[in-house]
Amino acid sequence: GMFLHLSTGQDTVMFGAPRACRKSNIPGAESIVGLFVNTVPVIVKVDSGETVEAYTKRIKENWIQLRDHENTPLSVIQRASNFPNNKPLFESLIGYEKYQINQLAGKNGRSRYRFSLTGHTDIPFSIQLKGGDRIQLEVAYDNRRFSGNSVGQVQKSFILLLEQLTTPKKRVSEIELLDKQDRTRIRKLGTGPRPKIPTATVHRAFERRASESPKATALRFNGQSTSYRSLNQQSNRLARYLKAKGVTPGDCIGILLERSEKPFIAQLAILKAGAYFLPLDPEYPEDRLKGMIENAAPKYILTETDLRAKVTAKNVTAIDLQSLQKRLQTFSTRNLAADVDSDAPAYIMYPSGSTGEPKGVVVPHRAILRLVCKPNYVKLSTKTRCLQMATVSFDASTFEIWAPLLNGGSCVIYPERIPSIHTLGAILKKENVNTLWLTASLFNFIVDNASEILVGVKQLLAGGEALSPSHVRKAQRELPNTRLINGYGPTENTTFSCCYPIPKRQSAKLPVPIGPPISHSTCYVLNKQMKLLPPGCSGELYVGGEGVALGYLNNQELTQ
Repeated sequence: GMFLHLSTGQDTVMFGAPRACRKSNIPGAESIVGLFVNTVPVIVKVDSGETVEAYTKRIKENWIQLRDHENTPLSVIQRASNFPNNKPLFESLIGYEKYQINQLAGKNGRSRYRFSLTGHTDIPFSIQLKGGDRIQLEVAYDNRRFSGNSVGQVQKSFILLLEQLTTPKKRVSEIELLDKQDRTRIRKLGTGPRPKIPTATVHRAFERRASESPKATALRFNGQSTSYRSLNQQSNRLARYLKAKGVTPGDCIGILLERSEKPFIAQLAILKAGAYFLPLDPEYPEDRLKGMIENAAPKYILTETDLRAKVTAKNVTAIDLQSLQKRLQTFSTRNLAADVDSDAPAYIMYPSGSTGEPKGVVVPHRAILRLVCKPNYVKLSTKTRCLQMATVSFDASTFEIWAPLLNGGSCVIYPERIPSIHTLGAILKKENVNTLWLTASLFNFIVDNASEILVGVKQLLAGGEALSPSHVRKAQRELPNTRLINGYGPTENTTFSCCYPIPKRQSAKLPVPIGPPISHSTCYVLNKQMKLLPPGCSGELYVGGEGVALGYLNNQELTQ
């Protein structure tokens, strides 16, 4: 019971246990030839604060109390329970046999009997302990559900648990299922690589690329190109304007703009001014926009003439970028002096799943840099041509924008608010897009209806929800030259926490793994006591590293 509690995280567990019933209340049982064994379900409630001594004493008392019912057939118990007849009461079993060697030995100490007992059970997993001079442990398992490696780890963890039961005052919460060597190994597996990132802020990383390749194409929109030099100069002018308007490091500036190159200029300008941006989707309902604006309290909102009416929150000033074009020409195009470090906020984003009061996730510069600078899950270079299709209020846009721009590649801006297969296929082909992010649902739809539009894509990242194994397998058959990557992670850990480059001939039946942590990230499965769990055990996934957000804006309690 203790082992199941620690390995599943359940406080109440049930397993099967055979009982030797010969000393039961059956008349004449001692003189009857045959097997008097009955397997009964055992329900154990585990208190993690209980000591080993108190736990074992309580379990022993409960075991004794079962004596009056030990002959009850399992089928009767099943009918009396709330469990459906087609579902087993338990899927694990533990048995204990204790033989006294002198009872089986002759006068000269040699065994009078030589026998072997084997059996078969439909229970997927069972542990048999045999006592005597030494304790032997045997495991039987269904190899369709368990691998040899996972069962080997269970044996190792179970033996480790037995050894710790010799410390009676030890609490259940202090029991370890991993030895020191295994804990070190799992920590290493759960820690991503840490390549050196040469710059501390996003805008400095972009400026470095603009300096190296000023004529290279940074943005593509509706057939028009914006070079790195032009994007850098335009954002410098806007940044100097914002500074002149009193924007200081730590200020929040909203961005409410239609799809074009303008949101990119605005984002860079705000970062260069030392502030952080609040991306606002013009398609959001008025109440949601108002709630986000009131919660973030931006100093200004950069917008355009047709969208000014959407700024209904009080105490906020909207700046119409269309009316500023002539004035912006009066500001210098030179880079601004550095004002912030890697821990400074870069943007605030409100996850789409937010309910009730808005929860603004504040993401620092370091988190973006760790996502796209020298990543271990995707290949990014000056040849990268990445499509920017997600709404700027969705954290996938963080990857779509900065993956190309901080690596000298090109960001191709999708022109429509709502994607269509026809336009998407045309854009992918015309712009030679080789890196693409899709939600799992859109990926499934395209694979089912128009997988041919993805032929030119070399790297396809998908996520947002669990990937469909059958769709992944179909995509691999129809897109043999496309590398598929499962991307997993919450907004609070900046787009991706783990990524899994899916190998060729991925099974269409098994779930697609989320993969190891990306660079400068950690990922561990822990139990309720925050202890590392062996592979295969149920627990909570804890992600960390440089991608972790600074917190929820104006919500210290939730942040903690």
